[in-house]
Order: sequence, then C-alpha cells, then structure tokens
Amino acid sequence: MSPNLHPDPALDAHTDSTPPRCGARALRSLLSAGLALVALFDSAHAAPTPRLDRRELRGVWIASTESEVFRSRAAIAEAMDFLADHNINVVFPDVWYAGMTLHPSRVLEETLGIAQDPRYAGRDPLAELLVEAHIRGIEVMPWFESGFTAARGSEYSLILEKKPDWAARNREGGVLERNGTAWLNLFDPDVQAFVSGLVLEV
Repeated sequence: MSPNLHPDPALDAHTDSTPPRCGARALRSLLSAGLALVALFDSAHAAPTPRLDRRELRGVWIASTESEVFRSRAAIAEAMDFLADHNINVVFPDVWYAGMTLHPSRVLEETLGIAQDPRYAGRDPLAELLVEAHIRGIEVMPWFESGFTAARGSEYSLILEKKPDWAARNREGGVLERNGTAWLNLFDPDVQAFVSGLVLEV
C-alpha cells in the first residue's frame, strides 16, 4: 500500500489547506518509513444510545527498522507536528522487532543480555514519543510487530543464538520457516512468558 500522508477529504472532513509545519526532511523520513494511513471507525456492539459516541480513529503505523522518526527527540516532535497537522489521532510505534525493543527493557536484558536496540542506547524513544504525541492530542498504541517471529530472511537473530531451544522446528528438526520468516515455538511456556512479559512491561 503506497503511503499517502495527505488524507483524502472524503475520509476526513476536517482536513484543511494549512501547510504542514514540518520541513521536507521530516516528510521524506515519514515516507521512507513506509507508513500506512488508515481510516477506521469504532463500531458499538450495543444498540446506539444518546450516551454512546462513535469516535473516528485515524492511525499511522511507524516502523522502527526503516524509519528516521526515532533518531532524535527533535525528529519525533517534528513528525508529531506533521501528523497532528494532518488530523492523525493515533500512532502505532513498532516497539518489538528483529529481536530488539525500541525502549529499554528489563525483560529483554534479563533474557538476552541486551536492553534495547543499540541505535537508541541511552534514550527511551517510546517515552519521548508518548510525551510529544500526547502534547498534540495523539494517542500511542505500541505495536509488537515481531510477535513470535525469530528472524526474517537473512537478518541476524539474537534470540535463536541465545535461546536455540526456543525455535519452532519442522519435521526434519530444522528451524521452522514460512514465507521467509523463522518462528519461535509459541507452544513453549518460556517463549509465551517472554513475549507476554514484553507486552506487560510496556
């Protein structure tokens, strides 16, 4: 899906012609991140009542592996300015990918000996995003993209190096791969505890 960071007026009647406050660099960063713009609507399961509101959700996923949004606090603020100007009200930051977290994680450090993605050592980009997004009225919903993924393609897998017994195995005993993705054994209680621990920690 090709990203279009200028919402269709048909999707958002509040879009105006005010130019975005961020520069071209931030726009290129957002485009290179492969952001997907979606328009979703919250539907109620119960019959509508005067006290029940329908709230429009306009969300953007922010991938960590290819995006420059998280390179600095200033870049995060610039990106949130751009999204707020275009009436985005929720962001989904990728916080778990390629065996690493965006933020410092006690669970990750105790399990694999690394606290977070080394690119962000000494910072907490998730905490920075929470502040900058909330200032602009944007909600943050962490996205655990990798889930039970061990590795994709030829990417290095710290999990499989440190915990080879966590790998899902095929009939021949090799690491189970589907569509270029190697998988963890989701039936292993230790794997379940690890992934759920990451989620609960956030």
